[in-house]
This record gives sequence, C-alpha cells and structure tokens, in this order.
Amino acid sequence: LLFTFTIKNGNQLGERLQCLRQGLQKLRQRRRDSGRYRESEWAKVEAAAIRIEIKRGKSGEWHPHAHALVLRDRRTMFNLQEMQKDWREVVGSGNLDVQLTKSGAASINHNTPVTAFPSLLTKDCLECFKYITKFEEASAEDLVEIHRKTFRQHMLMNWGAFNGVKEQLAGGEDFRPGGPFFNIIAERNQQGIYDIKQGRAA
Repeated sequence: LLFTFTIKNGNQLGERLQCLRQGLQKLRQRRRDSGRYRESEWAKVEAAAIRIEIKRGKSGEWHPHAHALVLRDRRTMFNLQEMQKDWREVVGSGNLDVQLTKSGAASINHNTPVTAFPSLLTKDCLECFKYITKFEEASAEDLVEIHRKTFRQHMLMNWGAFNGVKEQLAGGEDFRPGGPFFNIIAERNQQGIYDIKQGRAA
C-alpha cells in the first residue's frame, strides 16, 4: 500500500517538519510497543519505507508531508480507521490517505526473498521516492529555505523488515570512490510519471 501522511499547514517550515517527523516516530514507537501496553494496528506493518516531501499548499503555507510504501502480511488486513485515528492523535490534526500499490506488492513479508524485491517493487519505489520537492515549481527563496531546514536531516526512514537491508548491486557495478559509475537521469513525462534513463559511464 502507498500511504500519505499529512499535517496542518503552517508558516514555519522547520516547526512543521519537526511535527511531521515526531508524528512518524511516535507511530513507529506504537508499532514497537504493541502488545506491551496496548494493541496497535501499526503492529501489522511488516515493513515501511518513508519519504518526506515539501511544497507550498494552496493557501501559500508550507505543506510538508510523507509518502510511504507499506507492506503487510497477506493474511492480515489493516483497520484504516484506527490507523487514521492514531495519526491524528500524534500530530493533532492531519490526514492519512491510503492507495493500492501499482504492482500489487503489498503482501510481501519477511519470508519473501530479497532477490524478488527489485521486480516487485520498482514501480512502487519510483512512485514513492520521486523527489523531495519540485524544484521547477519552487521559488529561489523557498529552495534556500528548504535547504536550510533539511541540511543534514534524514528525509528517508524505514521500519520493520526494511531495517538493516543493505544495497545489493546487480551486474557487478563498482560504486567505490574513484571506481566507474553511471549517470542516471529521471525525466518526468506529461503523465507525471518518471522515466529512468541510464547515461554513459563516467
């Protein structure tokens, strides 16, 4: 499933980003604590990969939000109303939007071989991790502010089975400093989908 976590817009980007991050951290803690203090729907999350995105809302205020690729066991179902309630409890006001993934890979669990992930998750990852902000739509002043508030800050996070997963390079690529690497170009087409093109080796 693809989750979108939103919070109330605001004039202070740093404060809104802090609210969003703290809300996600509290949900992660509820997932970990489930069964010890109280049951939580978030305990059904097998794995989640989350990206924070920043833009201006229609009101002109900052609208940071998060997109997440969420995996569950195929034998379980989420109670989305309870998940929505939990999210609003930890951030005060906000919304949780849930959509089906493009590849139907929502039932991947800890028994799924890592080698199967690339073919199953490519489309979902492209959708979930497209960008941190739309540079072409932001003013120079906003880009400077985004840089200041996100410098040395993690904009990606993971839960569950995605923790500790190491990159597995295919085809024998060598990404060591000074080694060969490839330029990868992502171009957004008219349908709003990103086409990935591999440039020449450098």
